[in-house]
Amino acid sequence: MRESQKIKEEYSTLDNVFPLKGDVAKLLINGRNLTYKEVGEPAGVTAHTISNWINNYTLAPKRKVLIVFGPLGVNEDNLDTLVLKRPGKEVRQKLQKKRDSAIESIKKRQKQESTDSVNNVEILNKLNQVLEKIDDLMDGIQKAIKSHFNNQELIYNNTEEILKELDGSNDDEESDDDE
Repeated sequence: MRESQKIKEEYSTLDNVFPLKGDVAKLLINGRNLTYKEVGEPAGVTAHTISNWINNYTLAPKRKVLIVFGPLGVNEDNLDTLVLKRPGKEVRQKLQKKRDSAIESIKKRQKQESTDSVNNVEILNKLNQVLEKIDDLMDGIQKAIKSHFNNQELIYNNTEEILKELDGSNDDEESDDDE
C-alpha cells in the first residue's frame, strides 16, 4: 500500500513527478490556440488532468508531460522550463494535502474492496449451502418417486394376481355349474 510522502521543497527534471509552471504551460497551449482536451487527447490524458497540473499544481508525471507537451516543442533538453523548481510553502501545502487525500481515498477503496471480497465469500458459502439443500431435496424427491413407482407396481401386480384368482375362481364356479 502506498504511504504518504512529503512534498519536496525542490524539484528538477530528474524527478519522476513534479509541479508545472502553470503560466508557461498555458502560454504553450494558448499560443497554438489549442484546448487542454486537444493537447491531452493524443497522449491519453484528460483535459481535467491537464487543468489540474496547470491550475492546481498537481504533481505531473514526467513521462506524461513529455508526451503531452512534446508536440508543443518540449523535450528532455528544455523540460526544465516547465518544472516549478521551488514551489512556495502554500503550493507545497496544497500538494501535500492533495497527496494525503488521494492516498486516504485509495486506502478507503482498498478497504471497501476487501470488505466486498469478504461479503462475496460469505454469499458464495451461503449459495453453496442452498445448493446442497436443493441436492438433498432432489434426492428425497427421487426416492419418493421411486417409492411411489414401486408401490404402483406392487399395487398393479397385486391387482393382477387378484384378477387372475377371481378369473380362476370364476372358471372353477363355471365348471362346477356345467356339471
